[in-house]
Amino acid sequence: MAADVTETEQFNLTPEQVFDYLVDFSNLSEWDPMFDRSSRIDGDGPVGVGATFEVVAEKAGVTMPITYTVEEYVRPRHAKLVGRGKGFVSIDTIDVAPYEAGTRMTWNARVETDVPLVDTLATPVFKAVAKASMHGLRRTLAPS
Repeated sequence: MAADVTETEQFNLTPEQVFDYLVDFSNLSEWDPMFDRSSRIDGDGPVGVGATFEVVAEKAGVTMPITYTVEEYVRPRHAKLVGRGKGFVSIDTIDVAPYEAGTRMTWNARVETDVPLVDTLATPVFKAVAKASMHGLRRTLAPS
């Protein structure tokens, strides 16, 4: 079972600025209201294939840690991060390209699980969460 959503945003920043910020999941809790904490857990150094992050959502008394690892990295154009949590896998693909005077970013998030309710219930919820996440990202990278 899977839930899948794709969002596209435009920013008045360079592709390098957008890509570097997004792929560094230690920034995730700064802009994504789903997550309360995010940090890099594999040490220092540049982000690239193998970089590992822990992100944590704490909602309604439930703590949900997810460990993300960068599996594909082509700076400043494309990255794939795979997150593993209890009972699910999240595959986040980020594509960045120059667009007019800035950058267009496309983010696809796919959550896979064996829980049968995902297809029926989670997709609308997942889409709402993605919209809130993109709102936070716009607020962070394109403040008015």
